Amino acid sequence: MTNDTRDATLADGIHYGECRTCRRLSFPTDLGTCAACGSQAVDRRRSANTAVLSTWTTVRQGPPEFETPYVLGWADLDEPSMPVLGHLRGEPGKGRPVRVATVEGSEDDVGVPLILLEVLQP
Repeated sequence: MTNDTRDATLADGIHYGECRTCRRLSFPTDLGTCAACGSQAVDRRRSANTAVLSTWTTVRQGPPEFETPYVLGWADLDEPSMPVLGHLRGEPGKGRPVRVATVEGSEDDVGVPLILLEVLQP
């Protein structure tokens, strides 16, 4: 996996799970069991592709497969209401709208894709 997303194919939003028993939301979705109640009745859903940036940080020392420095952002998805952490592209600012996407083919060894947060122009 790499954090070079310049030529990547992106899919809007992220996949998350919603438990049919207790309605708890989860990410990643491919665990098959609800972490809250243990039910195996977990539906896979796709989130909205928009969120609001809460905070960010610059990573100067990271895993060997990632070029440093890079910026990680923490944003609140518009739908469903849940936080998401991803690689941030663009000029950060608290409360700025971001596009949320996953990088196709970027899943790590447990199936979690690289998430990209792209700052939208006002």
